[in-house]
Amino acid sequence: MSSENLYEYITTKVYDVASRTGSLAARYIKEKTQISNILSIFESETNPEEATKMTITFIARQMSRREIDSRVAIPLITELSNLYKNFKGENLRIAVRKFLYIFKWIYESDPHGEINNFNDFIQSIIRGR
Repeated sequence: MSSENLYEYITTKVYDVASRTGSLAARYIKEKTQISNILSIFESETNPEEATKMTITFIARQMSRREIDSRVAIPLITELSNLYKNFKGENLRIAVRKFLYIFKWIYESDPHGEINNFNDFIQSIIRGR
């Protein structure tokens, strides 16, 4: 993806994808440390490509150990894999970091109901869940 596509991703698409996955995490992940651990793994590596591969591998490991439900792990791995394929270098770091932090904040907001995009998330919060 070009820089223009990076801009589109980090200003639009990331919010919809993170809203879907974050709301799934709110339903199926009970230990908040799992979310923090995902971020820590990504931030621990200086090379963005390596950081993304390590994060994908960690999520797969946690899924196999039943620490992260597959209904959350599969969409997370899918999105991280798409980012890995479409961005390189610092653009990859920017996209993954933004996705993971928004995912975490959506999770911590504990939205309820069917969340398919950022607008659904906002409506969930406005309705009082």
